[in-house]
Amino acid sequence: MSAEFQGRALRKTEGFALPEILVASLLVALLVMVNMAAMYQMRIMSYKDAERGIVSGYMQHYAELVKALPFDQVITNQPLSGLLSGVGGTPRIAIPSNGNWFNLTDDNYQRFHSGLLWITNRHPQMKVVLEIVTNGGFIHDKHISIEVRWDAPLVSSAQLNQRMDLFRVKDL
Repeated sequence: MSAEFQGRALRKTEGFALPEILVASLLVALLVMVNMAAMYQMRIMSYKDAERGIVSGYMQHYAELVKALPFDQVITNQPLSGLLSGVGGTPRIAIPSNGNWFNLTDDNYQRFHSGLLWITNRHPQMKVVLEIVTNGGFIHDKHISIEVRWDAPLVSSAQLNQRMDLFRVKDL
């Protein structure tokens, strides 16, 4: 083969130029970054959903015990059940006498609902407010408001909050 033929063969070889390779690399890098950001966001949303499920399960457990009480026993500082009286090493779970926030990281609450162990590092707090409505001097109904708040997975986010309301009406 002559040198002239070899030179032409090299020049006719098709390939990509440097600017084309840089643009393609930039597009691939951009797609990878967008995909990673979306996966990170989905992970945070998954954590929030799991935590909401734990808190929702706890609140439903608490509310079911309040609903199981006879109407006259739905009062503050009264155990929600004989098993939750605090006697003999059992947890003491009651409707608090004030509407202040209190920590759910206490052993009593974590033994009552073990799912709370998963969100202990989020500093969960609870507030229970019992409102008694009278009609003609007699107790007619009771409104129980249960609210739980905890730190969000990202520190920069606001606290997450979940609320449940119960109404108990006295049977006639």
